[in-house]
Amino acid sequence: FTELYHWASMDLVFLNSADGQWKMQILLTMLPLMKDSDLVVARRKHKYYTLNRQLVSWLFNLLPLLMFHSKTYDAGSVKLVRREIYEIPITSTGVFAEAERIIRARRRGYRVASVDVDHFSRTSGKATGAKFSLVMEALVDLFRCWIDIVLLRR
Repeated sequence: FTELYHWASMDLVFLNSADGQWKMQILLTMLPLMKDSDLVVARRKHKYYTLNRQLVSWLFNLLPLLMFHSKTYDAGSVKLVRREIYEIPITSTGVFAEAERIIRARRRGYRVASVDVDHFSRTSGKATGAKFSLVMEALVDLFRCWIDIVLLRR
């Protein structure tokens, strides 16, 4: 997606999935928050997850809070972002990339907000968020990011 973000030509970038989990109307809820924010993350009120996926999601939100003192809210959900935030270099290459982007944006002084939104069951595609290989990839990226930010202070 990194190359895709660089093609964005307007000031704001709206990220939404194509699997029917979020309605496009949430953009209208997020837009007013951009007056006082640089990045708005949609937080799912109710997640339609298996128990295993709920655990992965909980850890995905807890670990960045513990390791970076930064809330990532629901990094894999819908976001409305100032385009310039996509110019911040990140080290993650997998599913942790969006969480890292939130962490780095906040550390650079960008204002991050969240908004609760309705979340719907997937209407197409197959859920892969709790797949072992993706979880391991996210953990590798998490620790690589921690080394870069905390130890190397980049």
